Amino acid sequence: MGWINNLRVAYKMLILAVIAVIGMSFIGYSGYSAITKAKTDMDTMYSTSVRSLDYVGQIRFGIRYAQGMAVITTTVRNDPQRVQTLQQKYQDGIKIVEENLQQYEAIPGRTEEMKAELMETKARWQRLKANLDEVMKDCMAGQPEAGLVSYNATGSKEANDIRAHVDGLASMETAEAEQLNTQNNAETGAAIRNMVIQLLVTLIILIAASLWITKEITNPLQKMMMALERLKGGDFSNHARTINRGDEFGEMADKVAEVRMSLNKLMHNTSTTAEQLAA
Repeated sequence: MGWINNLRVAYKMLILAVIAVIGMSFIGYSGYSAITKAKTDMDTMYSTSVRSLDYVGQIRFGIRYAQGMAVITTTVRNDPQRVQTLQQKYQDGIKIVEENLQQYEAIPGRTEEMKAELMETKARWQRLKANLDEVMKDCMAGQPEAGLVSYNATGSKEANDIRAHVDGLASMETAEAEQLNTQNNAETGAAIRNMVIQLLVTLIILIAASLWITKEITNPLQKMMMALERLKGGDFSNHARTINRGDEFGEMADKVAEVRMSLNKLMHNTSTTAEQLAA
């Protein structure tokens, strides 16, 4: 690679700097890409599994709350105001379930199994809600005993059935969240390993380039020192050029050669003059 011999030392050092900048930029870009990917995965996890689990939890709470208000209402006797208060709380529970079912259903990315479980949960909820509405209607009409009979006949079983389906949704969402978390951890680990490998490769290239450029600087410098040692020892004779370069060392070799020629000429003239004087 003779072209390197013709580069100025400053340009040789610039090559090292460029290699370092390119290597660090590549590693930085890889790191940024890995961080961006991890953020995207975390956003996906939050927008799907975490939010879904929250909605399922709210659905479970709303069902229990509405169910509890209906059951409590069947125990009230001759207290219309309390019945009215429980009716309002019952409606609050219904609202919680309806809103969270709607929000849960709006989240994309459901598996077919999840979709089937959701449809069954909604169907079970409609049956339970119809029974609880009938219970509350009897209580509002001053017939809590009839409401309790209706609940014991079908409502209790419907509540147990829908609870099993809601628990099934929660289990599926938990499994999905764990899968996403495992995948995210694996991708993060792979990104870290890639960054370490890239860093090692960059360091190896940088060290190899440093040794190569250092050699391109020290070798001509050593040859120059040898030439100067010969001059110091009084050897002014012409020698074959060992440094033929276009950089500063080549210029120094030219100057040393000129000095050698001048000293050789001077010594020759001095010797000639001495011989003439001796004659």
